Amino acid sequence: MKRLARLGLIITLFASFPPAPSSAAPNGATETWFQGAQGYEEAVELQKELNLPLVVYFWAGWCPYCQKLDSHYLPTAPVQDYLRGVIKVRIYPEQGPAERELAKRYNVRGYPSFFIIREAAAKPVKVHPFRRGGRNLTPTQFADACQAAGPRTPNVATKR
Repeated sequence: MKRLARLGLIITLFASFPPAPSSAAPNGATETWFQGAQGYEEAVELQKELNLPLVVYFWAGWCPYCQKLDSHYLPTAPVQDYLRGVIKVRIYPEQGPAERELAKRYNVRGYPSFFIIREAAAKPVKVHPFRRGGRNLTPTQFADACQAAGPRTPNVATKR
């Protein structure tokens, strides 16, 4: 009985605090990732509005390379610096048919698949930190490759 009371108290406490607003970079890009097919549609619209590069990251929870990308690459300062100035969406193709259709549209053949789309009408460029033969990119090299594929647009005024 005490466990249920504690659980109820914890749920009440979490429910009473509103979610923190997502922070935005000076150029209007958000610090958070859009998620799934619905998030992809929102990200594409925001890309059109703000004229910023779009990152589309296809991943799977069981994929060891995705786990390494998430834990050893994405949190690093050079990659975070790049990601701060772009619109980003994570898509788990095994989540549903809309997500699978997006993976098919991007011709995803394995995970992780990390694409940079410079502008709304541009062709996606795949950037992959992992190489055969063990010559993986460092996080700094990965950030440089992302920058080369889809540089941020400096001093973009938001249309809000």
